[in-house]
Amino acid sequence: MAQVLVIGDDLTGSNATGALYARQGLRAVTVGDLDRITRYADRVDVLVVNTASRHWSPARAYAAVRAAADTAGEAPLTVKRVDTTLRGNPGSELDAVVDALAAREPTARIRTLAVPAFPDAGRTTVGGLHLVDGVPLTRTAVAHDPFDPVRHARVAAVLGTQSGRSTAELALDVVERGPSAVAAALRASPADIVVCDATENAHLRTVAAAAARLATEDRVRWVALDSGPFGPALATEMGLRPEGGAPATVLAVVGSVTGRTRTQLARTETALGARWAELDPAAPDPDRVLTALRAAAGEGATVLGVRVAAEPPTAVPDPRTAARILRALADKGLVGGIFFVGYVFLQIPAAILAQRWSARKTVLILMVAWGLAASLSGLVQTKSQFYAARFVLGFFEGGVWPAVLILLASWFPLRERARANALWMACLPLSSVFMAPLSGWMLDHASWRWVLVLQGVPPLVWAVVWWFAVADRPAQARWISRAEAAHVERSIAADEAAKPPAGSGSYLDAVKQKPVLVLIGVYFFWITGFYGFNLWLPSVIKELTHDGSSTEVGLLTAIPFTVALAVMIANAAWSDRTGRRRRAVAVPLVVGIAALLLGQAVDGALPRMLLLCVTAAAVYAPYGPFWAIPGQLLRFEVVAVAMGLINALGNLGGFAGPYLVGWLTDTTGSSVTGFAVLSGFLAVAVALVTLGLRTGTRPVGRPSEPAVEGA
Repeated sequence: MAQVLVIGDDLTGSNATGALYARQGLRAVTVGDLDRITRYADRVDVLVVNTASRHWSPARAYAAVRAAADTAGEAPLTVKRVDTTLRGNPGSELDAVVDALAAREPTARIRTLAVPAFPDAGRTTVGGLHLVDGVPLTRTAVAHDPFDPVRHARVAAVLGTQSGRSTAELALDVVERGPSAVAAALRASPADIVVCDATENAHLRTVAAAAARLATEDRVRWVALDSGPFGPALATEMGLRPEGGAPATVLAVVGSVTGRTRTQLARTETALGARWAELDPAAPDPDRVLTALRAAAGEGATVLGVRVAAEPPTAVPDPRTAARILRALADKGLVGGIFFVGYVFLQIPAAILAQRWSARKTVLILMVAWGLAASLSGLVQTKSQFYAARFVLGFFEGGVWPAVLILLASWFPLRERARANALWMACLPLSSVFMAPLSGWMLDHASWRWVLVLQGVPPLVWAVVWWFAVADRPAQARWISRAEAAHVERSIAADEAAKPPAGSGSYLDAVKQKPVLVLIGVYFFWITGFYGFNLWLPSVIKELTHDGSSTEVGLLTAIPFTVALAVMIANAAWSDRTGRRRRAVAVPLVVGIAALLLGQAVDGALPRMLLLCVTAAAVYAPYGPFWAIPGQLLRFEVVAVAMGLINALGNLGGFAGPYLVGWLTDTTGSSVTGFAVLSGFLAVAVALVTLGLRTGTRPVGRPSEPAVEGA
């Protein structure tokens, strides 16, 4: 059983607090997962649990801390570590700790000592006010913190905004009079929480001595709320000492090569008998490092480590290192941007080729090139090669979408077009249903290179199936009867004859029509808002898995896409049956707006997962009906360029969305703003499709009516 349980709200502070206990000879470890609490609770003296809850809502933070306290079980001393500037959720998290103790020890007299002072860091408490270098919190930068602005300098007021427990203050002059005076004041106070002034380390020790005395004499069960140094002082006064047993083996990995670091590591060798294996970053040899560590462990060393080999004394520091780091941080966004640049190139050319030449042959060529480009991405050796591979991959992949849409327009009359589109576009959620868990499993068992190489195989396999199974038009297919082919082509010809003339028949006249411009706007705002789902998905999955394996993440990721697949097909069938294209696009997006916004306000992994599934269904559902609308607006000879243009310009939303959210988050300090704006983009898409497409095409199966639909 651990002697001390510390629950912190961020990793840096949790680790720093654990180090303070380690300086007193107590074995400390920091964990972040609930399953690791039970693993280490009986192996260390101080168990530090990082809930990473500083920027969460009070209710969500309470639940996380309560779960950690319940899992950790009993410890002689429980400490709620708070930020040195009281940011986060100190009141609700303290309530969680006290409630957990009360449930476990219903007869115990539980009280809290709030001593947030950290004199060595310039944090002091005087008159109940918390100061940073002598300045009240409300006059420091933390009052303007974009994530957790501190509204009060008085500690009791900070706690009182989230906790309903009674609070009292212990003045500095009482602390100055020594442990007996402090003990008498604590004994006389009926408050649940006592905030203690302190301006130097001696004050912390005074309060700790008084609290330890009351723990023995009055059997008070203390909970310490502090920013670091008070907890170790109280542990010392309570007589908590390292437990016996063989010391655990420590493995350290150090990447710093500064002179200060080398000096510190040299001290570990003399004081702890540490053994370090050197790793040359220019030519890493993991087998040699592992052999050295095994040899050191065999000789009885309990502190083992890997450190980066020092540069030769003549080496000159490169002043461009910081710039290289910043460029590296931007690489991920650049990779996505390069893919997008390639993606838009073939939108219109591929659609025209499919319409004028052959959709079957166009898609075949693109799929083969797509598969090869995907596999080559796993064989690159440099960053420039990877960028080039991503561009080529987007280049060939981008042309498939409009070419297949042209093929479907050659096979399905308008009354079936939404279902046909949706069944084909089901590849979007379906690929995630299968590939998310499969990719996760592959990453657990193979390198990322093999994952990229193998993911280029399905397009190549499907290209063979495509060539033998697909024909450009019903009359060319060998697997349907002549009568069936003639019926399909007569239905499509009737649809074409009922459409308004295409003017001069030029592509320019087609794309200048108002409905085409409206569809471009709808698709742009829809796809921009769609990014809200993509942005939200990883955070919910991470919350559910607690940083689980790639396989586990993949399986959970597949759930929203499975729901989206079913709703997408059902919505398309309803659209074909009723002819209400606009409603089939607008209503799901309205549902998506509500689910996306509500998901940012609720707490709990399960409710968020349910709303995530609703959002997934909502943003995928419009695909079939939306892409049936251009075929109702334009004749076949000009619809190709319109579809290519809608897809190319509309997909700008997928490129702009990530940057917009990133900029808003940086500017406002809250991701909620980004989600709100993305929801606004979806709302604009709803307005455009509802108000901008009121006239100009007929309802499906009703040649005499001029409007898209009546609803």
